[in-house]
Amino acid sequence: MTRLLAVPFLLLVVLGCATTSLNPFDRPLNGKAEPFQRMDLMVRVENEHFDPVVIWAVWPQERYFLGEVQPGGVEVFRIPSHILDIQGGPKFLADPRGSVNEQLTETVDCVYAHWVRWKIKRHLIPSRPVVLMP
Repeated sequence: MTRLLAVPFLLLVVLGCATTSLNPFDRPLNGKAEPFQRMDLMVRVENEHFDPVVIWAVWPQERYFLGEVQPGGVEVFRIPSHILDIQGGPKFLADPRGSVNEQLTETVDCVYAHWVRWKIKRHLIPSRPVVLMP
């Protein structure tokens, strides 16, 4: 009796493990290229500013809170791919706590990027994000 119950579950496990080829150089059967699939964007922020800095990803209609970086600290944040698919490339906002100054970057083109590195300087104006391609 237990063997009869185990067979359907074993069959489900075997079928769940069956996949197509994972070789990136295989051509699709229809000869067309697969559509580009965006990955999550990792944002590495180094804070050389005197104050803790709150980091946001900003689009015209939305803000996405990334986190806070302490003075002299380094943090890595993740922007999920589904947000990038909907909104496109973000601007980044650095808002130092206890300061009226903040830094809003230009729009970051990150279509093929997996990493953005942003060094927040003591004076915010020269702080620019750098997009790292794979």
